[in-house]
Amino acid sequence: MNTRLLTEQDYINYLEQFRWNGKVVSPYDPTSKVYKLADGWYKCKNTGKRFNVRTGTFFKASNLPLSQWFKAIDRWSESTGISAHKLAKKIKVDIKTTHFVITRLNDASKLGLFNIFTEMTKDFKKLTGAVEIDETSIYGKRKNKHWDKKDNGKKITLWGAVEKGKGGRAIAFVVNDTKRKTLLPLVRTYIEEESEINSDENPSYDSLGEWYNHKWVNHGRKQWVNKDNGAYTQCIESFWNFVKRTTGGTHIHISEKYAPLYLQGILFRYNTRNWSEEKRFNFFLTSALGR
Repeated sequence: MNTRLLTEQDYINYLEQFRWNGKVVSPYDPTSKVYKLADGWYKCKNTGKRFNVRTGTFFKASNLPLSQWFKAIDRWSESTGISAHKLAKKIKVDIKTTHFVITRLNDASKLGLFNIFTEMTKDFKKLTGAVEIDETSIYGKRKNKHWDKKDNGKKITLWGAVEKGKGGRAIAFVVNDTKRKTLLPLVRTYIEEESEINSDENPSYDSLGEWYNHKWVNHGRKQWVNKDNGAYTQCIESFWNFVKRTTGGTHIHISEKYAPLYLQGILFRYNTRNWSEEKRFNFFLTSALGR
């Protein structure tokens, strides 16, 4: 969608057509007759409630014009995202409003991510084939300390899995620790049984051979490719680099509280990395608006 040449009314018309396809539907009662009011508002006959095209979406309860919202989506959906400070300049709002927008977009991206893994159905498609798993750490927002007393912030631990090959899907979660009781349920839940799993020598993965073709490399001994079984973890390491470029560069002030939300947005962009900007933009809207 062109986000530079349209008026605000054009954005409203576009969103109404995109959401309702020419027939306005009440978000309070889809079976109800709808009356058109002034200034883009409608009334649900059955409930008596007023609504507009924003109602029931991530645009709700916001005075920010749709033109700025759409520009924010356009920039946010770029491969490595955009920092709050840069986005504030692009859409010409204060930093508080920008954080509100980014939080809303990261939250809305979970529906797009869900649709990627269900292929627009209700059935979750587990990672399959050859899958690499690993853990890593990023650092959360630092406290307000004097410059010479600042540390790297609180460590945030992540677990992730990536399918090998071009276009392979990735999942990741914030975890409390890397113990067997934490990681094993994640592997069992999100990776198809009997798949090949490549990991490092973490003892938490010792029992994976019961359900998977488990191969590993010993990073502690500087082994990056296991010549005996062909195992390696370069795909998951590339994914972690993608995550850290975003959390360490684009979103410098990521906090522990919002880390899962930021991770959702990162995963959405990573899993659509080979898509065109237009396809990613439209898929995000389609998913977020529940179409």
